[in-house]
Amino acid sequence: MTIQELAKKCRNDFDELRNNEATEKFVVDTMPILYFGDYETYMKSDIKIVTAALNPSDIEFKHKKDDAETGFFRFEKAAALKGKAAGELSAKDIQTYLESLNDYFKPKPENGRTDYADWFRLEPRNLFLKPFDSSYYEDLGKNRVLHTDIMTTIATIPTWSHKPKDKALRKEFKKAQCIFKEKGIDLWMELIEILQPDIIIFSVGKNCFKNTVFDGRFKKYKEYPVPERKNPKTMYYTGFDLESGKTVYVFLEDRPLFKPFQQLGKEFASKFGNDIYRDYKKGALK
Repeated sequence: MTIQELAKKCRNDFDELRNNEATEKFVVDTMPILYFGDYETYMKSDIKIVTAALNPSDIEFKHKKDDAETGFFRFEKAAALKGKAAGELSAKDIQTYLESLNDYFKPKPENGRTDYADWFRLEPRNLFLKPFDSSYYEDLGKNRVLHTDIMTTIATIPTWSHKPKDKALRKEFKKAQCIFKEKGIDLWMELIEILQPDIIIFSVGKNCFKNTVFDGRFKKYKEYPVPERKNPKTMYYTGFDLESGKTVYVFLEDRPLFKPFQQLGKEFASKFGNDIYRDYKKGALK
């Protein structure tokens, strides 16, 4: 499957879920986000690193979290596709959609960078990536990193881990999550087969993978203790084999906070990155 074919499938899933009685009320009705970042440069990178969370935030389509109005200011080119059903999208339209994703981390002349800074510019994670000469941003590393979401490419209200306070609504959201996840995980696995990463960094705990397709594919977890912390944590790494036969090395947090690698702190994130880079280059992660 090509990235263009997967993008078309992604848009089809979006149309289906925003018109599904069980899911429509939770969908931010804008566009799905198959990935964040420069796909073309990523595919040419010497080391291919992908980060992964649960699902996109609704803030991707808002200037402020509490705004009622949504828009495409972070995905400017995709605004031209607003109102078009997936079945109406031409090959040129799909390319426009992909270009809007590729441009996400690139400076916008009108208003500077508009990426979700509270998530993507976190210093601990960027310090971890530094030894790999890798970054989401072209001025911070030679190798380009892409961000993805496992459970669904669709921004929802609430986001995946923020359950509604109302009991009845919480029950509805849980049911909707099962539907989102059924399509989303399959789509994510197809994306990873196209991306063929060397390393995946999950900003989720390993408990998230119970009763999913990952159960049978992850190898045995190995621990990487986080020392000298008031509340000791553990990083885990494992791997799984792609259909191509390639082994991808996977890093997970023990009990992740809202922000990736926040529990590590700057000093340890830097040390962790250097240690993992050394072991990766030596082939010691196997």
